[in-house]
Amino acid sequence: MSEVIKILLVEDDEDDYFLTSDYLAQCESPTFEL
Repeated sequence: MSEVIKILLVEDDEDDYFLTSDYLAQCESPTFEL
């Protein structure tokens, strides 16, 4: 079972959220949840 790390991202720019989400999606392990 893979580990899931939950992240609370406080960001005022929606584009930064999408960039961060895409960057974390490229990681294979552990899994990140924004």
